Amino acid sequence: MHTPTPRAGRRRRTLLFGAGEAGAMIARSARREPLADMEPVGFLDDDQSRRGHRVAGLPVFGGVDALADAVAVTRAEVLLITMPAAAGVAIRQVTEAGLAAGLVVRTIPPIHELFDGSVDAFRVRTVRVEDLIRRPEVSCLADAVEGIIRDRVVLVTGAGGSIGSELARQLFALGPRRLLLVDRGESALYAIQRELEARLAEGLPGPELSVHLSNVASRAVMNRLLDQSRPDVVLHAAAYKHVPLMEAHPSEAVHVNIGGTMAVLDAAVAAGTSRFVLVSTDKAVAPTSTMGATKRFSEWLVAEAAQRTGRSYVSVRFGNVLGSTGSVIPIFQSQLEQGKPLTITHPEMTRYFMTIVEASSLILEAAALGTPADVFVLDMGEPIRVVDLARDFVRLAGRDPDAVPMVFTGLRPGEKLHEQLFYDHESGRPTANPKVMLARGSRPPEAIRGLALELLGLADGSNEEALRNALFAIVDSPAQLVPAPLPSPSPASMPSRRRSPATIASKA
Repeated sequence: MHTPTPRAGRRRRTLLFGAGEAGAMIARSARREPLADMEPVGFLDDDQSRRGHRVAGLPVFGGVDALADAVAVTRAEVLLITMPAAAGVAIRQVTEAGLAAGLVVRTIPPIHELFDGSVDAFRVRTVRVEDLIRRPEVSCLADAVEGIIRDRVVLVTGAGGSIGSELARQLFALGPRRLLLVDRGESALYAIQRELEARLAEGLPGPELSVHLSNVASRAVMNRLLDQSRPDVVLHAAAYKHVPLMEAHPSEAVHVNIGGTMAVLDAAVAAGTSRFVLVSTDKAVAPTSTMGATKRFSEWLVAEAAQRTGRSYVSVRFGNVLGSTGSVIPIFQSQLEQGKPLTITHPEMTRYFMTIVEASSLILEAAALGTPADVFVLDMGEPIRVVDLARDFVRLAGRDPDAVPMVFTGLRPGEKLHEQLFYDHESGRPTANPKVMLARGSRPPEAIRGLALELLGLADGSNEEALRNALFAIVDSPAQLVPAPLPSPSPASMPSRRRSPATIASKA
């Protein structure tokens, strides 16, 4: 598919799709800004009542069906989508129409990415795969979320990560008195610190920022930090998440995902923290990976602390996050730029996908909804084939998906062909937000904290296979029963838990 190359030294003639307030603001901004790379020449909008009218001094030609005529009249080179609240299905329809007409297609960010609520000509960006899957924003609990955040002390672990940093951005706008950011990765932590400090320097209202380069698995550090800061809310996003890497390093998965969760939980309990949210994953459901098993164990730790204290300590479970560190899109981007085939594990592999911004906002809503020991599951829509996601990515890059080779590499250690959001024994119940469901139906094993300590003891040893088997011996036990004692760490006494890709696929 041919995509026109913009000519240097002049502004490109641009049709705007969406004649609402955002479109009008963009058109006026582009005319005011001599450096803006666009010359607005007209609008398209599916609202037929706007056809034939003028917005910001420009004609409204009609909807998608009027695109060809509008291009002929205006000689447009670019189609700019100015619908920040639109669902992905609408973005997809307009994008495909624009690409089929040979136009460069651009967009503005969705409304929840517009930090100060305004748009201008410099907010324009390329259309991304995540734009095609986003769902209409449903915020039934905005007041409740603000009520648990405003003028409170809030602590975010894993604050340099994809979810943690977006949580920090959204929290910043909700008016906490103090916002503590914790991460062991100095570069990522420094990046979000600079971003939020720049907003404060611009005069935007914001909380007192407190940045801590710390390891959540260090009990002494967590105890000291939470004892001094006394957070009202803790959002625990710190974790190791890469499935094949954790298969190779189960002791690190146990130390950080289980040990770190217990360390932060215990410090929160001692500090009187009233709300605690664990960021969990769909891989915690019937796990076949070490990472998923550690996250399931962590859900139990949170439930046990909630039952023991009566506080609103909950877990939030969701699937893959597009654009996050280690996600498929950056990998596809690198492969496409280098002229290499796109690598996909299996032609039928599916995953639940959600954008970073949407997942983070729903985590905050779950925090406001939470009652003790709940596991909330975000509505991820229908699972998407990774092959289809790859084809969308290639198409948005201006290439023909049929001309870009794809190589199927086979499932990696710990991977499933398909994920699920609920256990069979869990009942998904509605909440005040239709995009947040409540999973009920199991309770943590007895003596879960003692089991955690035994696992951490095994993680200090050198027998990774023994640790993996001990972890799965607990996680595979029926949730409502007291699990059997941990098996001996002797390799001779333990069957292997290593699963072949064929086995994993058959269980999916």
